[in-house]
Amino acid sequence: MEWIKNKLQNADFASGLFLNLGIATSAEIAGRAGLDWVLIDTEHGSGDFNTMVSTIQSARLGGTSPVVRIVNNEIEHFKRALDNGAEGIMVPQINTAQEAELAVRYMKYPPDGIRGLTRTCRASGFGFEIKEYLEKANNDLLLVVQIETGTALANMDEIAAVEGVDVLFLGPSDLSCDLGIPCDLAHPQLHQAMTDICKTARLHNKKAGILIKDKSVLEQIIGMGFSLIALSTDMSIVKSGIQKIVEDFKSAEHQKTL
Repeated sequence: MEWIKNKLQNADFASGLFLNLGIATSAEIAGRAGLDWVLIDTEHGSGDFNTMVSTIQSARLGGTSPVVRIVNNEIEHFKRALDNGAEGIMVPQINTAQEAELAVRYMKYPPDGIRGLTRTCRASGFGFEIKEYLEKANNDLLLVVQIETGTALANMDEIAAVEGVDVLFLGPSDLSCDLGIPCDLAHPQLHQAMTDICKTARLHNKKAGILIKDKSVLEQIIGMGFSLIALSTDMSIVKSGIQKIVEDFKSAEHQKTL
């Protein structure tokens, strides 16, 4: 299977799905539907460590790349996700170049970083593929840093300049709250932030990423320069599906009483 970092380098954009429900099967369905990657959300999602591992396995089975959003920028979270087969890590709330540099060090084996080595983890095929894994891990694992605050916006150029950072990922909800426009995703300030993050990513030969909820904006998002694009969340899909069923039945029930 081609790793997500290589997919990004060889395509205009890579389509993905955020997984919040803590249901491993969602990853397999996403892969079989044709999505390039899934984001296993351990920051805000419903799953635990065991769920993360089974979801990584399901993603692989479905033919899609598993990326894990860790809780925060601490080395133990990198270790557990990467050793269990994550092809990428998304780090929330990166506000400075120094924090980004720490994330790079946690992500990579020596001499490029300080990631600890075990010969028998899932990522290396429990040791059967250790040589192949070590040959490509430092270069081919994807590091995504989230730009979610006004401070991060102010420091974005320095963050993007950090070698080893691959993607600047806009966190629309958190950023809107920090800017004092909570959940106003159509606000001009947020639109400007989207423009700026794509411009900065291009300047430093990095990629820009975003989560969208409305397919009508996809063409605009791609045109702006976003390439790591999450098209929705499994929770949103289930919620909207259930809402539609309820509305249809209520409508039918109403028609029956007329």
